[in-house]
Amino acid sequence: MVASVVIYPADPVIEEVLQRIAARADAGIQKFGVTITDAKHPTAYWIDNAIEEAMDLAVYLTKLKRQLSAEASPCQWVCDDVHGHIDLNIPTPCLRCKPL
Repeated sequence: MVASVVIYPADPVIEEVLQRIAARADAGIQKFGVTITDAKHPTAYWIDNAIEEAMDLAVYLTKLKRQLSAEASPCQWVCDDVHGHIDLNIPTPCLRCKPL
């Protein structure tokens, strides 16, 4: 495991990201037994893995966007557009809203 060493003290955000990358690399070595440099897979394998990671990122960002919309909306519904409804008891605030 990589010791926690300050690599980039000028910016704590960059430092945190670098530390997390190092920790993730250590976890990968533990799980797969090789470094990313030494891993041998066909090019298509790496592309497929990158696509899967990108899809996961899209899912996580969509979840967070919905969460932000729900937190910003004063009603009990979440919509693609952040908006307010006066009556919290109306059954359907608008056609694009979904229940929380």
